[in-house]
Amino acid sequence: AYHMQDVERELGLGRAALIRMALLLGSDYTEGVRGVGVVNALEVVNAFPGPEGLEGFRRWMEDPAELLESGASAPGGPAADPALAFKRKHRGARRNWELPSDNFPNREVVAAYEQPKVDTDRDAFEWGRPDFGLLRLLCQERFGWDAARADQVLQPVLRACEERETQTRLDQFLVFNERFAKIKSKRMQVAVKRRTGRLGAELVPEWENHAARDGPGGARPSPPPGGRRAKSKRKRQR
Repeated sequence: AYHMQDVERELGLGRAALIRMALLLGSDYTEGVRGVGVVNALEVVNAFPGPEGLEGFRRWMEDPAELLESGASAPGGPAADPALAFKRKHRGARRNWELPSDNFPNREVVAAYEQPKVDTDRDAFEWGRPDFGLLRLLCQERFGWDAARADQVLQPVLRACEERETQTRLDQFLVFNERFAKIKSKRMQVAVKRRTGRLGAELVPEWENHAARDGPGGARPSPPPGGRRAKSKRKRQR
């Protein structure tokens, strides 16, 4: 299970930032920005912070050249202005990214996340017992089964229902050896570190932790098979 305090501490993403990530990536409520993946989404959230950040992102998407020029005179340049650095790095984004058609960022989607309609009843959930007589009658009327055939099919099901005293949970079928997935993307590691000021060892692949501990000349495990080769191959394909 994921706990909000862990997400905030390790990734620097509070509830508002996660909502903006959902608006960028897409969810049950919105299509998201076509072409934007999780790394770019986190970079957008970093570069355009605050409640009105995605409004600024939308304006830049609609006319990136104008906003690039308006930020060119910022003191310290791109290093001091994350938004300016992002705009310069993603100048060609309009060719690959497409805003959704639902008035991005859609205020109704934000409201659905901030004020979800949920059942507030705190009473314990209880399973009702199936009505065997009505089920038997239903099978006779809909399937043409006689009483013997209905009993043959229904009785094993009813016995199984009686044996099930509690509702099973998904985590009962899984074993969690790690609290967090490893962040293999260097860009994602940089984006997370910018939000939190640190990058926890739990978030970094083990071979990178060994490399950091052993130093330049020490022995260290090799990266996963295909890691560097696959990366080089992707660069050639570009």
